[in-house]
Amino acid sequence: MPSPLSRSRTPIAAIASAVAIFCLTFASAAGAFPARPTTVTGTVTTNGKPVSGVAVAVYGAGESRARWLGGSKTASDGSFSIDYEVPLGGLVYAITNDASGRRREVAVIGSPLDVGCASTCGRRATMAGRLIDPAAGLESSLTINERTTVASSFALAQYFHGTTIYGVQ
Repeated sequence: MPSPLSRSRTPIAAIASAVAIFCLTFASAAGAFPARPTTVTGTVTTNGKPVSGVAVAVYGAGESRARWLGGSKTASDGSFSIDYEVPLGGLVYAITNDASGRRREVAVIGSPLDVGCASTCGRRATMAGRLIDPAAGLESSLTINERTTVASSFALAQYFHGTTIYGVQ
């Protein structure tokens, strides 16, 4: 199924900032267990007001290329809900469109880190970010955790294996 973002060209006029709050539950990433279904929910706002009709998609990284896991458009109250399966050992991130309709990375929403727990355990995380519209001549700003951008996380995903990081120290 193609990504809804590849079909969406919904322009959002004069977005000064977009705040996405994601609540997500991760299933175990232990090697013998299959990927588990989960849901990511959130709200997209601009200047504190909900933005409707914005395409949001969840991708998995850590493979040879990013893989589309699911997507939806925001409701009239700015909320969205996306069902997907947590990829084993991969990073998960969400993207949405900017004011011009181009794809714009929003947030790294996590990676399955519960390697040592039973297959039924979960991980709950809340991530928040702020994206300032570059089309309006403003710089982008997004701070979530030590892996603050999708680009850096995707580039570094080759060094992650579960909770272990490989590379030269």
